[in-house]
Amino acid sequence: MTELSENLLLESDKSLQRLEAWLRNECSFSAPSAPDVPDPTFANFDSAYVPVVTEHFLNRACRLGRSVELLCRNAMAIEAQSILRVAVESAIDLRYISTNPVTLATKWMLFEDVVRLRGLQQDPPEERPEDYEFISDAVSERLRLLNTHRPHRSGKPWKISELGHDWDQSSLEARYNAAQTRLGDSGQEWYLMYRLLCAHVHGGTETFREFTKPHAGGQYVYSLMPPRSKQVFAATLSLLSLQEFLQSANHCGAKLDAGRMGPQFDALGVSRSELIDVASRDFDVNLVE
Repeated sequence: MTELSENLLLESDKSLQRLEAWLRNECSFSAPSAPDVPDPTFANFDSAYVPVVTEHFLNRACRLGRSVELLCRNAMAIEAQSILRVAVESAIDLRYISTNPVTLATKWMLFEDVVRLRGLQQDPPEERPEDYEFISDAVSERLRLLNTHRPHRSGKPWKISELGHDWDQSSLEARYNAAQTRLGDSGQEWYLMYRLLCAHVHGGTETFREFTKPHAGGQYVYSLMPPRSKQVFAATLSLLSLQEFLQSANHCGAKLDAGRMGPQFDALGVSRSELIDVASRDFDVNLVE
């Protein structure tokens, strides 16, 4: 493990300890900073659910960050990439939710009703839970309001299967761009690092490339150990996503100091831009050393 890798993991541990302590001992919230902009296709839940949803995202940030840290310390940063992708995508979702917390937290929670109903519809009626009718009515009302206020582009009624594709009926990229428009740039390099990550986490042919290295005559040979560890890349992107979680939680009303609680990049001896550059080079496993 390089000195930079070790320092990154130490900083991750310190940041996660601070957040874990806040979740255990404080976890206090005020009203979200962003104004509430209702969506006519559903009725908002009580604003008290915003802290619940935000706390869930922060807890996930801790658990995912600890998982990445554990794998990196055991020279398995490549295997940590799938976990890292979940962390980054969750951070993007929370940043998007923070632009309109009450409405988008409600929408995020309503998606659970859709997912549950689709599963419960496959069960015999006698095996369905007591709240089945409540869930069914909630989803039916959601479809009715969609058809009234946002008719399907095909001209046909909305289907529950379409609601089950994505919690926002958009895409992760659309949510990232929407948050960028409303909140300003959070660091384009950070998103480009995520795009690099997306090509290497599905378990297909891309995993083979992780274990090849350049050889004479333009050939590549297979190695039982990956040519590069990716520990700098994984640890860097994990820290950047944690910083995104904390800043977004602030917008949702979390009473925490994101600057003090989050990663202290100045303590690493490299600037943020230098760190991203090193991490991106660490990602390219086929560079000749």
